[in-house]
Amino acid sequence: MSEYYSRITGVVIHKVVNTNIEKFNKRLEFTPSDCNIQLAKVKITDAVLPHAHVRHTRTTARTHEAWFVLSGALGIALYDIDGTLLGEETLYSGMMLVTTGGGHSCKALAPDTDILEIKNGPYESYIDYERLKI
Repeated sequence: MSEYYSRITGVVIHKVVNTNIEKFNKRLEFTPSDCNIQLAKVKITDAVLPHAHVRHTRTTARTHEAWFVLSGALGIALYDIDGTLLGEETLYSGMMLVTTGGGHSCKALAPDTDILEIKNGPYESYIDYERLKI
């Protein structure tokens, strides 16, 4: 697992996870409990009992996002909250990017690249999206 810290705040804002090789027993959390997006790898050994999630009001200050690579290869660039490049990586099938701050971009490196994109919502692009000036 690779973690990218903001040079400004000192907080982890990007995390790259290879779900194929991350070792765990029953549950491996990829995001802290106070994060607006919760991602974990869970080993289901029996069953998940029937349940529902209770409705309650939450406050979200920003959109958090995850990209899970289903197939192909994805080149990603990760930026700090001021737009400064923090690093670049290549993600392959079974790998995931979790981003909770800063900026990011991607480019398909293989013709069969498919990803699963996950965001906390509601997402409204006209107020949640800003193009970086880099």
